Amino acid sequence: MKHNSDVNLASNFGSTPLYISCSNGHKEIVEILLKQNANTNLSSDNGTSPL
Repeated sequence: MKHNSDVNLASNFGSTPLYISCSNGHKEIVEILLKQNANTNLSSDNGTSPL
């Protein structure tokens, strides 16, 4: 990713880019985020994780 973006930066609701991408079926984005070491264990404010 350009500019050393934080792939684990969460929204105001605790949703990470990985969580949002998984929830919306964006497989290609999920693969990119995982290659950039996105944390699969981070959960949103309601306790759900991308897994």
